[in-house]
Formats: sequence, C-alpha cells, structure tokens
Amino acid sequence: MPATYQRLVRPLLGSYRRVILYGASMGGTGALLHSKLFGADQVICISPILTVRPELTPFDRRWEEDLPAMRFRFDEFDGLSREARFVILYDPFESRDAGHVRLLRRHRAVQEVRLPFAGHSGPGFLKELGLLSGAIAGLADGSAAPQDVTRWVRARKRSSFRYWTFLVDRLAARGRPEPLERAVARLLAIIEAEPDLRWRRYMTRKSTPSVVAAFRALDAGARLSDFAEAAMRLKALQPPHLQALAEAHFALALLPEALRYGLLFLAAAPEDRAVQPVLRKTYAEMAEATGSGDHMMAQLAALGVLRPRFQPALENVAREAGYAGDIAQMRRAIARHSAERLQKGKRP
Repeated sequence: MPATYQRLVRPLLGSYRRVILYGASMGGTGALLHSKLFGADQVICISPILTVRPELTPFDRRWEEDLPAMRFRFDEFDGLSREARFVILYDPFESRDAGHVRLLRRHRAVQEVRLPFAGHSGPGFLKELGLLSGAIAGLADGSAAPQDVTRWVRARKRSSFRYWTFLVDRLAARGRPEPLERAVARLLAIIEAEPDLRWRRYMTRKSTPSVVAAFRALDAGARLSDFAEAAMRLKALQPPHLQALAEAHFALALLPEALRYGLLFLAAAPEDRAVQPVLRKTYAEMAEATGSGDHMMAQLAALGVLRPRFQPALENVAREAGYAGDIAQMRRAIARHSAERLQKGKRP
C-alpha cells in the first residue's frame, strides 16, 4: 500500500488544501487506519470498527468464527494520525460500537456525535431523517459542529422507524411493559402510515423480530397474530421471522398459529430443522387437546395447510410427535383438498 500510495494517491492529494476521510462500519476502519498514511486533516466515521483482535475487543465477538484464519500483520494504532481531527458518530446503546469508541479514545482525542437507538446502521438512520448528506458535509467543511448534528437528530429522531425499533428492543429486554406498549404502538403507526409499499415492506421486515419479541413480552397474542397477518400480506416475512413467529405463538399458547408459521418456515427452508422442536410439541399438544384423526384434520384444513407443499413437513412432524397413525388420513385429506381446489381453478 505505501508504494502504491506514493505512486498514485499522493500526487492526486497534493492538489487539495485538506484531506478528509469518511467511512462507516468497516469503511470507518479503513478511514481510521489509513489516516496517517494519507495525511488526513479530519476523519469522520459512523460506527467504526477499530480492530477485531480478540484480546483488545472482548466486547465484540462478531468475527469469532473467522479469527482462526486471520493473520494480524501490523499494529492498527500505528496507522492513526496524530494530527487529524477525529469525529465519530455512533449509538452509545449499541455496546459493541460503544466499545470501539472507548478503545479509540485511549489512543486519540475524539469528538463524539451520539445517535441514541440508531443501532449499527447509523448511515441508514441519518438518511431516514434526511440528515446524512448535510451532517457529513457540515462536519467536513466546518459549517456544523458535533453539537449541531446532535440537535438536528434530537429534533427528528421520533419520526424514525429505526429509532423506535431499537428502543422497543431495549425496553423488551429490560422488562418495562408500559413504555414498551407505547413504543411498539408508535413503531407500528409509523410503518402503517408509510405510503410507499416497498419502503413499508422494508420497515416491516426490519422491525419484525423486535415487534414479535415485544408482543411476546406483553403477552399480546391477538396483536401478534394481527401483525403477522399484515406482514404476510406485505410479503415481508423471511424464514427467521417465520421461526420467531412460530416460537412466539407457541409460547403464548396459540397452537394453530404456531403450527402454521412453523410449516411456512419449513416450506421456505426445507433443510433447516431449527423449528422442528416447536412443531413437534405444537402438533402433540393440539392432538392431545382435541384428538387426532378427523379432529386434527379439521384443524389443519381450517389453517389452510392441507396442501402438497406442506405434506412432507406435516408427515414428519406427526411422526416425530408420536402420531404416525394420522399420516394415512392426512394423505387422503390433502388429495381430497387438492382435487377440490383444482375443480375451482386454484392451485392445489
């Protein structure tokens, strides 16, 4: 890198009065660790990761599986400029990001811009608030101080779905039902008011784990089911969301819904058995409560899961739950329902 820099980059930078480096997350890593080489006057980073050395970052284990293949060939702190001004934007409640900022402060003076409940996605948070370009440009040219950006964020943050999503996470983890109730209601109101379908789908997808955890903590099964149905209509749910919904419905004793979302998970990820324990217990409890055979088939028909795409998973679940005797009847019911759907011109 130094040789390439001397040949290509240094002549280019020589024509500029100031050198400012900017990056987010691992991009922030590059900006920080090349600040000395590039002779930076200022470094602006959002949620930077200073190093992944395990002995320096006991607070951050995101790369634990990759560490055996890594080789650390230089001291990261040697790359930090001693003259540059460092401005770091981060969420103080995101413990890993806060840990990297504390580590940086041990080596260099840092000006902080705190973004509470932005999470690691600080650029997305600022962009959602309409502040990303203005904040970074203002910090770079000196027209905005860190406290100005803090004031702008404070004035707009309550319109951000990201802000409310991370706040919901924190309140659910701390077991504070009353503020959690208000926060999840505000989050859902922001999502439902969004006119752009694609953006509403994106917000729903990103907030689903937090909303599911909140309704589970609040013991709000009916509201959980309503949210799940709306998310299904938006086509916003991915396999991890379906697994979380199956587990939450089971925990709230909503067995038919737990079975439905578990089967949807298996239809989307047939090789993944993560949801199998919940499905097995759900099927067994449903069969024990209402009886197997005809009663169980009636429940499955009402759920809309007597379909060929669910058949392998259903048979496996019934077998593992100890109700292998249901399988023959299940096959007949699926064949009958498929024929009826075909007669109506629908897919089986």
